[in-house]
Amino acid sequence: MKKMALKLYLIVCLLCMVFTSQAQTDVLTQHNDLNRTGWNRNESILNTSNVTPTNFGILYKHTVDDQIFAQPLIVTGITVTDPVTHTQVSRNLLIVVTVQNTMYAFDADDGTLDPYWQINFTPAGEMVPNAGDIHAHLCNFTYTDFKSSGNNLGQIGSFGTVGTPVIDKSTNTIYFVSRYRDQIVDNTPLNTTDHANDPDWSSAGFFQQVHALDLSTGADKFGSPVLIDPTTTFVNGTGPGNVGNIIHFDPRRQNQRGGLFISNGIVYIPYSGHCDMDNYHGWILGYKINDLTQQLIRYVTTPNDERGGIWMSGAGPAVDAAGNIYFAVGNGNSASLSGDPQNVALSVVKTTPDLINHTLTNISWYKPVSSTYNAWNTSDLDFGTGLYHEIFVSV
Repeated sequence: MKKMALKLYLIVCLLCMVFTSQAQTDVLTQHNDLNRTGWNRNESILNTSNVTPTNFGILYKHTVDDQIFAQPLIVTGITVTDPVTHTQVSRNLLIVVTVQNTMYAFDADDGTLDPYWQINFTPAGEMVPNAGDIHAHLCNFTYTDFKSSGNNLGQIGSFGTVGTPVIDKSTNTIYFVSRYRDQIVDNTPLNTTDHANDPDWSSAGFFQQVHALDLSTGADKFGSPVLIDPTTTFVNGTGPGNVGNIIHFDPRRQNQRGGLFISNGIVYIPYSGHCDMDNYHGWILGYKINDLTQQLIRYVTTPNDERGGIWMSGAGPAVDAAGNIYFAVGNGNSASLSGDPQNVALSVVKTTPDLINHTLTNISWYKPVSSTYNAWNTSDLDFGTGLYHEIFVSV
């Protein structure tokens, strides 16, 4: 689950048939829908006879400022300002966001045009977090995720916006998370002073913000941006990193990797960690879609355990018709193995929103039996995709 598992591009490359500007279909969330099928149900043209080297290939390309981990999205029929005539026109947009916290709104049909808007969301005087800010024992204190090869852009391993945004077309809004830090933070060298273990590095000076943008202009709306404040973003728990049996959100260690999603008026944000840099937990946060100042959901996969990141190779959790939310969870420790319904490391989990208590409730989960659980946990293998017959099920 932890591996990035997506090929990285500095250049946005679009593969499409040269005759189909009218064939654009909305792609508003990671893998197209809340079932994560990746299915374009309106596709009726492409087949093995016309997808050939002579009539199917790169139609255009754009250069962007760094790596792209978030899935690009397509949204049709958005009103924008024509850069030549300065009139209001309806266009199909390709939305791309990079690890530099830069979002681009390209024309999805005409590759000769500059973006209708392009905005960097790193505040003035701040910088994007990078691989050198991660000091994880599991990675021998040398973090390599997000580093690129073959070019000099991205070599620092920046990780501003990584998770795929989500679009609410009914309100002309796109949601995403940006990350930044102060110019000077605690990056004391290993084994100097008291910096020998992952928790020794302070999270002071690291920040994460939730954004809601107008698709036509890129302007903030609905109270955006909102800082994810560790002081007010917390759950009860006895897991590592707790202070007085309270676990606070850690903006340095919590990695916003999975795709965002919208369900029943809430935009949800899943979290994992950075190479298991302790202390971190799997989180899901939820905000009211038309008022980001209202944080409605604060959920942790391992409140009385450790880790439990929601990586899923960048996929977004799935949602069924009743609003139940499904996701896979990375490794943890023995509290999850005990069957405690609050702790679901190394599990596939079904949850349901509890708006009264501002959390998600685990209502069902699938977990390997103890021998498999311990083997996977010791080897840091997480929850695999293979078929295993010995599964613990709670319903």
